[in-house]
Amino acid sequence: MEHSQDLARLDAEWDAIPLPFLPENGLLRGFDGAFGHARERRLGLRVPANCWCLVRGRARSIYAQAIELSVTGVVLKFAGPGSLVFRPGQMFGLDLFVPGASSTVHAAMRSVRTTDGFNAFEFVEISPVDRLTLAEYIDRLIA
Repeated sequence: MEHSQDLARLDAEWDAIPLPFLPENGLLRGFDGAFGHARERRLGLRVPANCWCLVRGRARSIYAQAIELSVTGVVLKFAGPGSLVFRPGQMFGLDLFVPGASSTVHAAMRSVRTTDGFNAFEFVEISPVDRLTLAEYIDRLIA
């Protein structure tokens, strides 16, 4: 089997996994955000999203679902039971699997807020190309 066929099969398998927080039809209508704040309060527009990602620490990695996304940060819901505790200023790597993107978005991020199982992170380092990929994806979600 060719590499492109393997990737297409793998993408289809990932897309078939049921995610726990699927947005309703009309993503932005009546959406107050994971933390109950108006989206306009933030530095960048944050919209409901539905992307898998891998958060990498020094000793371990864990999968999560990006439920809100902006070009400046992300709100994650971690897969599996239990809650995770993040130290202030602790840095993590993020591999974000953006639907329709030709490659994974990579960023360094730090925890800024945790409430009711949702964790907000601020991007500390992200390449201009990856930030543009996020902006294009956000534009598609809004349209």
